[in-house]
Amino acid sequence: SVTSFTRSPAVGGAKPATHDEVIGDSSRLDDCREVVAAVKPTAIFVAISALTPRSATEANGDMVFMEVRSLSNILQAAHENGVTSIGFCSSGGAVYGSSPGFHKEIDPCAPPSLYGKMKLQCESLLTTICDNWSIDGFALRIGNPYGPGQSPHGLHGVIAKFAYQILKHQPIKIIGSPESEKDYVYIDDVSRAALAAFDGRARGIYNIASAKGTAIATLIEKIVARCGVRPNVEMGQLGSVEVSSFLLDVSEARRDFGWEPVTDLETGIDRTVAWITETQLDETVG
Repeated sequence: SVTSFTRSPAVGGAKPATHDEVIGDSSRLDDCREVVAAVKPTAIFVAISALTPRSATEANGDMVFMEVRSLSNILQAAHENGVTSIGFCSSGGAVYGSSPGFHKEIDPCAPPSLYGKMKLQCESLLTTICDNWSIDGFALRIGNPYGPGQSPHGLHGVIAKFAYQILKHQPIKIIGSPESEKDYVYIDDVSRAALAAFDGRARGIYNIASAKGTAIATLIEKIVARCGVRPNVEMGQLGSVEVSSFLLDVSEARRDFGWEPVTDLETGIDRTVAWITETQLDETVG
């Protein structure tokens, strides 16, 4: 069984019926202890974050401290309750910086944003503490995840955001070059990666991605083809802390716990658009 520990309820229709959901604050150690003691999990996957690449530019010291404190609290509660494996959601799109070629986990990291820097700090905290307490600890450096359940109203998640705007006949905005390539990985593939890492007693750092680059112009064409609506396109300037392009090598995950992506981009977009149409629109469109 799966229990989600979250600060706020899932976006409408996003929480599977098989999941239990507990509302709490991971920055409070007592909340973490209470939940972990009650649920008694054998494994925990940490995907909590107060920062995004863009919001991090306005972050204050409290937000930064909360990021580390939340992970530290979960690690402490896990240790006290005999949890044997802990995974952490890092970011393949933020930690390496913009550079050509497919990044491997051993490549130097040069995150331009505070968000990316904090992900690296949390990776280090996780692996250090888990090694000290003999817990299997791993971090997944995930590409750009997308799929049903992703809010189309956030600062990130261009597939969900563009699909919603196109279906609502709103203009879309490209930030940076339309030819910049990024990796888009379907959420079910990410979930399978976490489960495979737990099953394989993984330790260390792993890229989780589609292992394919897609230009933003190509991505838009695929979304347009599914939605049947062609939007007005606006252009915007890439921020100084944003990564223009990134590609990820996933051979380590394939070797260590037998994972590889299976969902092609067209299928993932089709499922995402269907979910947005069913749950996020005020009226049926397309």
